[in-house]
Amino acid sequence: MSAESTNVTKRLNASQWGELRRLRKQFGEGDIGRKSFRIIAKGADCEAILEKRGEFDYIRCGKRAIGTVDVDASGVTDTIPSCDKHRRHIEDYITNEAAQRGSHIPYLGENGKGRP
Repeated sequence: MSAESTNVTKRLNASQWGELRRLRKQFGEGDIGRKSFRIIAKGADCEAILEKRGEFDYIRCGKRAIGTVDVDASGVTDTIPSCDKHRRHIEDYITNEAAQRGSHIPYLGENGKGRP
């Protein structure tokens, strides 16, 4: 166990530790599942784009994320934190962007659970 994970473990009370274990069960067992869990456990914010102001200027949701949308394009997986309200919004945005560019629509998963 790394020094960082030992320090985190020491700071959690029994109730928090139980909640963390319960949360972990919602994520896949592989590398992407572990990555997704860490992102959410650290308190990531929802990255749903609510408004596009310019080429690289966006207004994002910013609420506390509860899961990830996993985007697998050509074997490279990116995880995007999402709140309960915007998961579908993120999936639709990615699908529409790929279609507009004439690109392959990537596989979309949830919480590192892998391909169906």
